Formats: sequence, C-alpha cells, structure tokens
Amino acid sequence: MVDESSGGSAAGWGASLNTEQILEFFSGDRDASLEIVKMAIFDVRRLWQNAQELCKQADWQRLGRTLHSLRGAISTFGFNSLQQELRRLEDICDLGRPVVLDGLSSAITDFLDYAQKRGDELEERK
Repeated sequence: MVDESSGGSAAGWGASLNTEQILEFFSGDRDASLEIVKMAIFDVRRLWQNAQELCKQADWQRLGRTLHSLRGAISTFGFNSLQQELRRLEDICDLGRPVVLDGLSSAITDFLDYAQKRGDELEERK
C-alpha cells in the first residue's frame, strides 16, 4: 500500500509507509513508533548537513559513507527512488569521483516534511 496523501513530491520519491503501517510495524506501540519517526528526522537532518559539508570539502570517501547512512535513515519510510539515487551517488564517491548534491535538497526536504506529518499524526493519537 502506497501513501499518496502527503502531497508535494514525496510520492514521487517512493514514499510508502503511512501512519497506520508504521504503527502496525511496531505492534501498535504509538510511543515506539513516534520515537522512530523522531530519530529518523533527527538523523536525516544531521546526516544531510554532514553530507553537504563533506561535498564542499571534496572528501568523497567520507561523503560516500555518510550517503550510505543517510540512505539507511530514509529507508525507514520507503522512498525507494531516493534510496536508489543516494546509492548511485555513494557508488560514485566510492570511485573517488566528485558528486553534486544540489539536486537532492528538495528531496530531503520532502522526506523531512513527510516524516514530520507522520510524527504529527502519531502525536494526535495520545
């Protein structure tokens, strides 16, 4: 089941888990689900900032590792197309070749908006 209700272009990046699916994954435990959403938002923000800095420094090896971690944090919610793009960039970094991250800013913002909406929906379930 794909959640297309988030609006924006999150669905275009393969957003897949809706709030009900997140809850189901954690056996209905709202608190655990909310904690995972909050951790994903925190991790993605931190990793994205690190990735941008490493790109400016042209540290392709560390950037590749950071993109790998970013991909893992995003995978919590699906976003398969974004994961594939991050993997492609990670592979380029592994070859020691330069990459440009500018095109991903809007996708990362879409992810953060999507995850925040899921968190808000979980908060409302108190």
